[in-house]
Amino acid sequence: MNALFIIPYTYQARTFQIHFEHLNPGDTVDLVINKVMLARDNPNLYWINKYYRNKIRNVYECYLPLDYCFNGRNTGLLFSASARIHTLTDAASFSRIETIIQNGNYDYIYLSSLILHKIITGKHPFIIHVQEIYDGSNPAVFENVKKATGVIFVDTATKKAFEGIPLNSTIINLPFHQEAQQVHDTALSTETVFAIIGTVIPVKGVDLVIRAFRKTAGKDNELWIVGTGDPAYLRHCRTAAGTDPRIKFWGNVENIQLVYDNADFIIRGDPQQCTGRTVYEGLYSGCHVIVPGSDPSLFHEYSRFKDMIHFYTPCSELDLITVIEQCAGEKVTHRRYFSNAAEYVARFNEFVKSSVTEHSS
Repeated sequence: MNALFIIPYTYQARTFQIHFEHLNPGDTVDLVINKVMLARDNPNLYWINKYYRNKIRNVYECYLPLDYCFNGRNTGLLFSASARIHTLTDAASFSRIETIIQNGNYDYIYLSSLILHKIITGKHPFIIHVQEIYDGSNPAVFENVKKATGVIFVDTATKKAFEGIPLNSTIINLPFHQEAQQVHDTALSTETVFAIIGTVIPVKGVDLVIRAFRKTAGKDNELWIVGTGDPAYLRHCRTAAGTDPRIKFWGNVENIQLVYDNADFIIRGDPQQCTGRTVYEGLYSGCHVIVPGSDPSLFHEYSRFKDMIHFYTPCSELDLITVIEQCAGEKVTHRRYFSNAAEYVARFNEFVKSSVTEHSS
């Protein structure tokens, strides 16, 4: 099939690498990536050129029309102002994307995120991949998503907001193919490692995790903060960490698998039950995870990983302290790696083919 993929995020490089490594003979893919304002070099191009440029026929840059309508979005003033300025390019962006679609004669157009919902029209076969929990901020989301030829949700949590809306949809978890690179590098740590990974912004609850960790007694434990984000919030988190030598700020790590290979517990600090990519990448890399919530049904393959999942009450510092202390001193000694890549690609291709066939009939 001849497809156009439109992606806004650089971190999705790992997902698309799996896609493009499993292309069927004769399949072709063009790619539209988000152009970055005021940036001399587009970081999106860096990831593409490094991981899968040889798998793509054409790459286009465009200021994508984005709507940050999901729980966990950055609410900082600088980011909000930048997002508002970005909307000034929407009219030109719609025209540019329509031209690409018309010239490409694609069998389907794949949108990798809910924030791209404004692109959907009834004129073309759009497949949208909802990887975020819709926050209810823009009712137009429902009308646009209803126009899609097919909707893929990553789990029941992302689908919940769309229950009762007539959609051609399915649930397929993201692809994960984790392989060991350098397990238990003693130069990184010999302690039990707790890690929180991702954008450091208030809604991620990084300061909650830091405060809870500081109140635990174990000296043979470390907390790794991996990622960057809002500068003011980062300063707040560093202040919360104080002089505790067990807490280490890594910043951005290009080879994130190195973190998973050496971490023992991946923590989420969100104000509600949330799994997300970092949790699954941790589980598929043999890590245990500590997550807010209590509902196993929101996990894919819970039965496989149930012994590796530890819940705590959302926003409860005391409860999180208790769980961390229960896990303190435990290291992953027999690390298991998992992959669902082949199954994911097969289910994705089957759903797209049936959706496009029904759309064209």
